[in-house]
Amino acid sequence: MNKISCVTTTTANVENKEGEMVVVGGGSSVSSPSSSASSSPTRGAQHSVAAQGSVDARGAAIEARRLSRANNANEFSASKDDVPTIVLPNQQSRISHLAIDIGGTLIKMVYFSTRATAPPTSEHAAAGINETGGGNDSQPGTPSTPQTPSGRSSTQQSQAMVGRLHFVRFETAKIEECIAFIESKGLHLEGESADQKRHVAINATGGGAHKFTELFKERLGLRIRKLDEMGCLVDGANFLLRAVRDEAFTFSIKNGRKYVKLRTDTTPNVSASPSTQELFPYLLVNIGSGVSMVRVDGPGKWTRVSGSTLGGGAFFGLCRLLTGCQTFDEMLELSRKGDNTKVDMMVGDIYGGRAYETAGLSADTIASSFGKIVMQRGSTLADYSRADLELSLLRMVSYNIGQIAHLNAIQQGLKRVFFGGYFIRSHTFTMDIISFAIDFWSKGEMQALFMRHEGFLGAIGAFMSAGGAPGDKLFPGSGAGSGPGVWIERFPMGAPVAGGDVFGPPIETIEEKIGWVEKFVSLSRNRPNRHGLATPPGETVNGKSGSSPPGSPGKLLSSAAGAVNSAAQAARLNVEAPSPNKNILDSNDSNVAVITPNDGGQGVNGSDESRVEVLGVLHLCEQRIFPLLSDPAAYEPNTVDISGGKELEYWTRILMSSLPALVERAVRSEGGTEDAQRRGDAMALALRVHINRWRAEPSSYGRLGLADVLELREDCLREFSFNDAYRIEKADENSAAMAVWPELIKEIDSLDREERLRSLVEGILAGNIFDWGSSACVALYQNGSILDIYRQARAKLARPFLVDNFDKFAARALGDAPDGSCLGYRRVLIFCDNSGADCVLGVLPFARELVRAGAEVGLVANSLPALNDVTAAELVYIVAAAAEHCPILRSGAINGGVMVANGCGAGDATVAGVLRVLPSGHGGPCIDLRRITPAVAEASAGVDLVVLEGMGRAVHTNLKATFTCDSLKLAMIKNKRLAESMGGDIYDCVCCFQRGGEAVVLPKAKDAVETESG
Repeated sequence: MNKISCVTTTTANVENKEGEMVVVGGGSSVSSPSSSASSSPTRGAQHSVAAQGSVDARGAAIEARRLSRANNANEFSASKDDVPTIVLPNQQSRISHLAIDIGGTLIKMVYFSTRATAPPTSEHAAAGINETGGGNDSQPGTPSTPQTPSGRSSTQQSQAMVGRLHFVRFETAKIEECIAFIESKGLHLEGESADQKRHVAINATGGGAHKFTELFKERLGLRIRKLDEMGCLVDGANFLLRAVRDEAFTFSIKNGRKYVKLRTDTTPNVSASPSTQELFPYLLVNIGSGVSMVRVDGPGKWTRVSGSTLGGGAFFGLCRLLTGCQTFDEMLELSRKGDNTKVDMMVGDIYGGRAYETAGLSADTIASSFGKIVMQRGSTLADYSRADLELSLLRMVSYNIGQIAHLNAIQQGLKRVFFGGYFIRSHTFTMDIISFAIDFWSKGEMQALFMRHEGFLGAIGAFMSAGGAPGDKLFPGSGAGSGPGVWIERFPMGAPVAGGDVFGPPIETIEEKIGWVEKFVSLSRNRPNRHGLATPPGETVNGKSGSSPPGSPGKLLSSAAGAVNSAAQAARLNVEAPSPNKNILDSNDSNVAVITPNDGGQGVNGSDESRVEVLGVLHLCEQRIFPLLSDPAAYEPNTVDISGGKELEYWTRILMSSLPALVERAVRSEGGTEDAQRRGDAMALALRVHINRWRAEPSSYGRLGLADVLELREDCLREFSFNDAYRIEKADENSAAMAVWPELIKEIDSLDREERLRSLVEGILAGNIFDWGSSACVALYQNGSILDIYRQARAKLARPFLVDNFDKFAARALGDAPDGSCLGYRRVLIFCDNSGADCVLGVLPFARELVRAGAEVGLVANSLPALNDVTAAELVYIVAAAAEHCPILRSGAINGGVMVANGCGAGDATVAGVLRVLPSGHGGPCIDLRRITPAVAEASAGVDLVVLEGMGRAVHTNLKATFTCDSLKLAMIKNKRLAESMGGDIYDCVCCFQRGGEAVVLPKAKDAVETESG
């Protein structure tokens, strides 16, 4: 699963729910559990050599896992030990690996762990497939190392610096714990061997950077490089708001999270859609110990305009005196149980239970914080509930901050106000109160905006400052080394640090990963997860809560217990860690997978409830927005909204029900060993964690679409070293389809132009029935051979299709076709779907017809495996095998650099067409065109037809997409629910043709009926 945003950058640093930030380069971005695919994060340099403490990402690439050809020419295998490696060929300096933000209340620390990764061995290189899907050219007649249209290879073999940036927090009063933590991990030293170890200089910001300089030097030998606090805050906020698509959101208990689309200068030449807000200028309200209000006009352009002494420190101090709570989390948790109307004076208390209508004040509006205590003479502190006092104090401080922020925004003429700082902590009451205040005082003309990564703005800004020089260098926009990149958010399971809380030792190997899951993740009907898997009282589930909105604090409190969502109605019982041999799939789906330190049912600091907090690892990839999208700003890949309601329930049920079969297939693909079974069980448990968390709070991951959810499933497989769960099925399907390939092309060549065109389109539609992601198709596989199913599907195709623009397409294709051809296009990109008949009997004949007519064709396939989808690496060998029986295809492949001739079989000398194989940069069954590889982006120049093939790429995603050139979307719908929502039935077909810039016309949608077909 992943989130993305386009940026113009040479480097980056990023963050994770487990307190990690990762930087990666290259066309495909999936990290491995045993070798994290990431490079080091800090500001990029605009010179030939990266500055000290920065990353030089020029030429960064991912070396794909290596595929070798098995004994059967149509079978391909991959070693599970071959994992993606990030190559930084221009990196010459060691990366600064620690930065801290020391406030008056909390210390926020980020630290970077690096590891050098050696280039592939010669054995791997000899058998290898590179990122573009080609191999080496040492063997005649085999796939070559194809070049991109600009003539450069997409991989470079060099030593790479990889690592992760972790987030940890400490109370400033417990700075000794911070020092002990740094010392235990050796973060105060650098050097590869004991005799090379030396003390380092680190970036630090906040008042404590000055106050504790001598302490850090005396205890750890650290040299503190002090950075401007406001500058770091602004740099951190600018980075997050510009790099992370789902960073900013509005919030209310009634409506939950609503993510805001922002237009930034990192998406050049993209017009803003009506729903897009400009980022600059904005007001940044950072709530730490005190409150600072900063006007931000652009990168490096900011002014502190105001502030307040009533911030997190005032709340913390007063709350400790009033309630005796010793930690910030304990205070926030206590507020969930409070009723502030018992201590606050309400308008109704003054006016006999009535509103003050002349002033527009309802009876349940707070007139005076703590005012009711004045009316109750003789009372003492012991007469009041700690929770009531805490909630009253929280409302008082939060309302005050909201009102001051509104007044400053009005004075500065600003419409956007972002709130950050560790006071907020994703706490629902705090965000709801601030949102209410901004809405109330602005009369609905202004909204409070929050940030998912709001707690570490200063630390992120300090870490990004290369050589200690503050300023915004992350997005240079021009100069040497700058180039487009895309941030992708992924959600790995397990880390030593989760949301700032330590959960065990660092994870280095897959064995340690499995052990972590077995120790800290368990199944329970009873315990709500402190990281949001079950929703505690006061949290939001689908916009519902048992807590009172700030404008009417007394309305819902009396019925709060009954109004809490069922996901939160769990008794607080201890959780028993599962046995490694226990099949967790035997458990009932009503069980909730949770992360817990197994500490007797209590979370850190004794808290047994927590907020929803899901922050993933952000990967920086050398990817781009697809240049042929008509309106990139308005592009939304997902056809169906699965963020709530019946669609959410349907897809979570489908994912859960398909999990046992997925584990079985994954284990079988790894030989069915005991180790594979243990990894499979851990993978299933991890995926259940994600599904339950997503079901409990859909917005906690950002705006997840179906493409993201399905890729999350594939990420879970890869995380536990299941690199290709369907490799056995794909090998069988490829072999069966290749057996009839020679006869098929003879049959196609015998047809006249009109019949040939119809046969080519029907071939793709019929071949698309082979989809292991569809439960309906899986059932078919049990009742017939692959070829039988293909022939039956071909025979049953009947027009009109559910979406039928074939005649329109035929008129355009035939009208401009050269003599003897039925396809009149000169440059075509085809986004491929499945292996086997789909690829061999559907896509290749279509591509062959284009090559014969002299066209340039790019076959775009997954960079990483997903279900039975074909990968670019596999597709190179499939093309080579098919070319043995087809001179036309062989010539095109040789012309496109997919194969080298070297005297092993001649092509057709009359064929001038070109065939290339390109990696999409994806590892899921759908495709998000906001992130494609540079190779695909370069190949799109001059393209006059885009073909999207398969249900995942052409219907579940991109069905409503519009392109600047002609487009053809072909798919057989194997999901009954989706088909019926479009007015059709399962196995209906889509043949959607659009001229350049033309919007799609679809059947009138209707409500889908409940069905288990997936």
